[in-house]
Amino acid sequence: MDDGKDLDDIGLLQTRHLQSLEAILSLDRALATIPQDAPTETILKTVDVHLKQALNFQAIAFFLINPNTFAHALAFTDPPEEKAAFSRETDQAIETGIFGWALKRNQALVQMAEDSRRFVLHPLTTPRSTIGMLAAFAHPDFNASSSALVFLSVIMSKVALSIENGLLHAELRAHNQQLMQAVVQLRDSESRLTTVLEKMPVGVALLDPEGRILELNEALRTMIGAASKEEVISRKCADAICNSGSDCIRGNQADREQKIVRKDGKDLTVLHSAHAIEVGGATHSLCIFFDITRRRALEADLNRARKLEAVGQLAAGIAHEINTPAQFVGDNVQFLSSAFADMLALATAYREAVAKVAADPAYAHLAEKVRAIEEGADLAYIEQNAPAACDRAHEGIARIAAIVGAMKEFAHPDQREKTPADLNRALGTTLVIARNEYKYVADVETDLGDIPAVLCHVGDMNQVFLNLLVNAAHAISDVVKGSGAKGKICVRTRQDDNRVCIEISDTGCGIPEALGERIYDPFFTTKEVGRGSGQGLAIARSIVVDKHGGSLSYDSEVGQGTTFKILLPIGGTADADRTPEPCSATVPAEST
Repeated sequence: MDDGKDLDDIGLLQTRHLQSLEAILSLDRALATIPQDAPTETILKTVDVHLKQALNFQAIAFFLINPNTFAHALAFTDPPEEKAAFSRETDQAIETGIFGWALKRNQALVQMAEDSRRFVLHPLTTPRSTIGMLAAFAHPDFNASSSALVFLSVIMSKVALSIENGLLHAELRAHNQQLMQAVVQLRDSESRLTTVLEKMPVGVALLDPEGRILELNEALRTMIGAASKEEVISRKCADAICNSGSDCIRGNQADREQKIVRKDGKDLTVLHSAHAIEVGGATHSLCIFFDITRRRALEADLNRARKLEAVGQLAAGIAHEINTPAQFVGDNVQFLSSAFADMLALATAYREAVAKVAADPAYAHLAEKVRAIEEGADLAYIEQNAPAACDRAHEGIARIAAIVGAMKEFAHPDQREKTPADLNRALGTTLVIARNEYKYVADVETDLGDIPAVLCHVGDMNQVFLNLLVNAAHAISDVVKGSGAKGKICVRTRQDDNRVCIEISDTGCGIPEALGERIYDPFFTTKEVGRGSGQGLAIARSIVVDKHGGSLSYDSEVGQGTTFKILLPIGGTADADRTPEPCSATVPAEST
């Protein structure tokens, strides 16, 4: 009888073992279908279903726990209405210490709950760490047999591994995302730095410890005239760019001005410095080349301008000093001219008297003597040419006075504020000053209209007129080229509503259409070195447009000539509305 019961118990035990094994295998299959990046809640829901089927749990909760502080967070509850009961029992387990006891020993704990149900705790642990705790409510008749608890331990181990794998996968995914973001940021940073390096107007090169070029930017490639960067990379800096010696290689060269030779043979003046930097644990040299060729040319132009300014001030002073003796000479020439006219009348009376005396034989020898003296003095020639000489002397003195007056007016410093000015007079003054530029190559025609006074800086406008007249003379000179022929410069003024229009035309070579607005760029010139600085039109446009709110334009035909047109607001600004008094159109005779 007892043997039969034992056999039944063994059969029951085997059946339960098979059921447990089947439950474990079923859970394995279910967990295998869950994606690695699935949230922890998905794993817990799957475990919840299998545990309820295998152990008949009434309610299940999972806590994620910090094993050091026992801080716990409820991650899953089924059914949800059991949350309060789970929180109550868990808090009591923590207060009594059994919660920690179960965690430290990694063992299941089964005790009676306040509502007479069985309260089951089992840690979720892996060989690496403690992840959380299972909490479950079971029927009061729950059989906490060793086989059931072993089954529960196996299930919890698999659950803990699945959760850990999920957390590790999530952490790995987060790290991968951070790494990808870091890579993108690094690429963006590299791209920005590369863009900055390539767009810098300063030449930059990186040299290895032996002085070979590892990298260079586009500005330096253009500066030395290389067709491509590959043409320069890996070559010695001393061979490809400059010969700066060992200081450049060591990276301790301060700013130094030196010449480098381009591929086309032209020299560039650069400011070169070298700085030591660490790259890959080795000391490299960062070389910087700043092209100062234009700066040096500008400085030379400025020095010439200062000299010319000094010469101009000196000339204005000399002109002022010339003015007084010129007046003396003019007055004396006027006196001599008047006195000579009187002397001619007296000489005529003397001739009549001599003719009468000659009829008397007693005085005939005296008359003959007078005639001989007259012929010796060539009085007839003097009478014929002296008046013309006096007239020319008058013209010369008048011309000196006009030049002196023009120089004094041209050199007069501008007032800080704009003042009404007679632009016809200013043009006439400038024509006198510029006469030496055009007198051998061009004749000047003026058509100066009845224009009002213009509120402006007349000294600046004199500079504009001078620049345009000099350009016109040079353009005509390029056409006639010592042939003896002369071109023509026409200067016209007129009123155009509330503006004054000034036009300066020439019969020079004209401006090619391709040049367009580039002619106003600073330092742009088509003239040979020493003849033009490329600043005349840039200065003229700045004065007319920026200072006076006017406009400067041109109309040109290659081979025919160019007309520059200036429009100035009469009231000093583009929107000024005023009715000024008209100015005279008088121009000194020397300007034509």
